[in-house]
Amino acid sequence: MDTTKANSPSIHLPLNLLFISPGNVRKTRPATSNGIESMAAMLEAQGQLNALHVTAEIVNGEPTGRFAVEAGSRRLRGLQLLASKGKIAADHAVECKVIE
Repeated sequence: MDTTKANSPSIHLPLNLLFISPGNVRKTRPATSNGIESMAAMLEAQGQLNALHVTAEIVNGEPTGRFAVEAGSRRLRGLQLLASKGKIAADHAVECKVIE
């Protein structure tokens, strides 16, 4: 079932406000560092081709301003690697779709 808000446009969120959700759809073992290096290289060369799917983090009934990545954890890790190497800003705008 598609839980993306009907016709929801992509929004851009700062990279430093994104984190991997414990409920992320990827259930296999964590990607190897080599796999993340490859993803980072692809992102650097081609840019982000697909939006990350995120949910707003809610703590004690209040939004925190942070967003959990439900789908796209490898892309997020690749972007974080690029930021750690100074190739993109820590607050780089990341294309996301908010899901319920």
